[in-house]
Amino acid sequence: MKSLLKLDEDSLCLSCHKNNEAAFRKSHRDFPVQGKCVLCHSPHSSDGPHLLKFVVHKPVMEGNCAGCHLIGDNGKLQIKGDANAGCLTCHPRSNMKMTSLHKPYTEGLCLKCHASHASDNKYMLAVPPEKVCVTCHAGADKTKIKSSHDPYSKGQCLSCHMGHSSQQVALLAHESSKICYKCHEKKLYSEGTVSHSPAAESKCLSCHNPHEAGETKLLVKSEKEICLSCHEKSAREMGSFSLHTPFATGECSRCHEPHQGERKYLLKESEAGGKLCLSCHKVLENLKENFIPHAPFAKKECEKCHSPHAGDYAYNLKENPGKQCLSCHGGMEKVITDSPVVHGPVKDLNCAACHMAHGSANPKNIAKKQPALCLGCHQQISTYWQDGFAHEPATKDCSLCHDPHASINKGIVHEKGGLLCARCHKLNETRFTAVHQGIHPGNDSCLKCHDPHGGPTKGLLFPVSHKPFAEGKCSPCHPGEGRK
Repeated sequence: MKSLLKLDEDSLCLSCHKNNEAAFRKSHRDFPVQGKCVLCHSPHSSDGPHLLKFVVHKPVMEGNCAGCHLIGDNGKLQIKGDANAGCLTCHPRSNMKMTSLHKPYTEGLCLKCHASHASDNKYMLAVPPEKVCVTCHAGADKTKIKSSHDPYSKGQCLSCHMGHSSQQVALLAHESSKICYKCHEKKLYSEGTVSHSPAAESKCLSCHNPHEAGETKLLVKSEKEICLSCHEKSAREMGSFSLHTPFATGECSRCHEPHQGERKYLLKESEAGGKLCLSCHKVLENLKENFIPHAPFAKKECEKCHSPHAGDYAYNLKENPGKQCLSCHGGMEKVITDSPVVHGPVKDLNCAACHMAHGSANPKNIAKKQPALCLGCHQQISTYWQDGFAHEPATKDCSLCHDPHASINKGIVHEKGGLLCARCHKLNETRFTAVHQGIHPGNDSCLKCHDPHGGPTKGLLFPVSHKPFAEGKCSPCHPGEGRK
């Protein structure tokens, strides 16, 4: 029993409708109907006479049962010959030369899809349209499916396909280049200012599966595989040292429109003003008030330094970081070439060792304030700053004495020894002469006795001294009025 019926369907019907009564036999053209009432009748209600189903086969409606049936020698109702062949006597297959034919149709297996007497379904289908096709076309393993075409998931196969035959491939109702646009408005996919060539040529199936897919958006493969199968240059870029994250993961649609757009390269946003980049890199907008931006960053000219997909240098830089900087700061190249003493990071073109690429809260976009920046590498200069005495300029700003890039002088100082010291220490003052025992030091002699950054004593003298020097006895070696 089905559907909670007390008896099987035939027994239940015949319990009220006696098939041996004259009225019953008359309504059934004197054919010995023994059951299978629901082949023609709806058990509950109908908008037709005699509770006949929604669609009734014309011979049944006309009472022409003898067109298909006869009464056998055993007195029971029989079908004349093969049931499917009987269909073809009235419904000949006149379109067998079409491009594509449905297999049951070519084999004359009409009852694979259709009911023989009546049906509650359009086209007299044996089961509802959303179920009839899947009785043969079951589809893929649903556990592996990530997206389904809406008509397919609803079983609306006939919205795209013909049931019997078609002049198009795969029994399509229209040309493959037009069928998608029955539902998907063409101007939204292939009539933009810039159109992706597959979309412009209506080659939807180059990228999408028509029914269901193991990828999102009915894609035939992963987004990465699809895009790189045509865009060979991008495929080669995948071998680069540094990859932009969306590019590396194959999320091309993060930046590009897949069908059509208003901008070059089908970009979703304008490159001007960094709009496209900032749609992801939002942190670069939330900067502190005292932030001093690097000029290209201030103008949001991201593409001036970075490649959009990949590069042979870190951060997708178009060039070696140092050379990238020199493309704008060309004057620095001459400084490096013409100077005999060049700061190590500058010599290595490692500008990022001291400068922040986008900007910082410090002048000249340096990474830290002075002297913390220099102490990151030159820690030894602060040896005596806590347990001793520091040279005041050294604790404020290294660039007071040193050029950060290059110089003609050793130690990349602005001027040689005493000349540099003389900027602050007046060599002709009485106090200066008195401290030096009446001796006037030469311009190149300051660093022979003093540490320019700090020392264990207030005079910043080196910690180990020659005994006469430590006792202030200069005259044994030097002419002058020093103590003997």
